[in-house]
Amino acid sequence: RIHGANDADILDQALQIADSCENAAELAYCLMQRGVYDTEHRHAHALRELQSALEIYRRIGDDFGISVTHLNINYYQGFYNDQEKIKQHLDEALQQVRKLGNPYHMFKILFRRAWAYCSDGQYDVGERDFNEALSIANHMGFRELAASCTGSLGVLEFFRGNFEQAK
Repeated sequence: RIHGANDADILDQALQIADSCENAAELAYCLMQRGVYDTEHRHAHALRELQSALEIYRRIGDDFGISVTHLNINYYQGFYNDQEKIKQHLDEALQQVRKLGNPYHMFKILFRRAWAYCSDGQYDVGERDFNEALSIANHMGFRELAASCTGSLGVLEFFRGNFEQAK
């Protein structure tokens, strides 16, 4: 850590270094991190940085980078409560992560996507995603994640008005 530097300064320096080295993957990663930081601190810049990272990841064919960047754009969109864009980016993130077969990352996307669809009243999609995420959590042996899915399925039943099943 550079004495007296804040996170934004460090991210700016990392962007300059990555850009000067002409390493596309590092530049995309730095842009994505800067976009995540700016989502909470400087909204006007965040989406542009995240979209630039997404373009680079697409150009170099980095499916994991594409997936993570869509997840982070979803995070950005959450600040503006744009349900359609939230779902769109989660759908694209899920499509990319299915190519990779990374179970933990797939769990994260499915869980977020399930809540996004439930929040939009599309309970069947949410239920399907919660169940798939539950299967992944059980397969990985992560009881806490499995419990989160089971609890979420209970909340979903409450939303549907199935109060007995929600218990």
